[in-house]
Amino acid sequence: MYTLVGSLNVRRSTITNMKAALYTLPMIMVQTVLLLIFSFVDPPRPMDDIDQDGGSVTYAVVCNTDTNAYFYTLSGYEALCVFVGCVLAYKTRNMSDDFGEAKQMIFSMYNIFFVGLVMILVVKVTGLETSEKSVLQAVGVFWGTVVSASAFVIPRLLMAKEYRREQQEGVRRSVHISGIDMTHPSKKSFDSFG
Repeated sequence: MYTLVGSLNVRRSTITNMKAALYTLPMIMVQTVLLLIFSFVDPPRPMDDIDQDGGSVTYAVVCNTDTNAYFYTLSGYEALCVFVGCVLAYKTRNMSDDFGEAKQMIFSMYNIFFVGLVMILVVKVTGLETSEKSVLQAVGVFWGTVVSASAFVIPRLLMAKEYRREQQEGVRRSVHISGIDMTHPSKKSFDSFG
């Protein structure tokens, strides 16, 4: 994406699925290395959690680490990845729709950034119990995933619906989905959209 945005000679090129997977492999490998390092340096272990509130005592065993180094390291790495995504989304904001969905990417990246930021602040600042933190984190992941994915899926579904309506009315036009020019696509290609 950075090469496309920074280049003056923009031309369409295709890459194989294997090459695309190899481009994403370094990000996965960094996370794997971080996990391996912290699994040996500061592994999670069962810890007693005793909470005394007035006359009631609550005892729980929680899987935790001695320090928060893994959380901060992984959060920093994820924040860096999201920041790079936000920068790329901003740089592609004026690109033609023929090269991708820049507006959807901008919305998705900023949505993930702000949901992640709010979740980290709420989890770290408030005195929530472990189960409450887990529920809040699950809600944050759900919100970030579903809303960001909807930014890409809903416009495609609406475009497919509009195409079907136009086909019933006899209107022929070129349709752009995901940067692919589909002049007079077959009805079969839109049946998968529901």
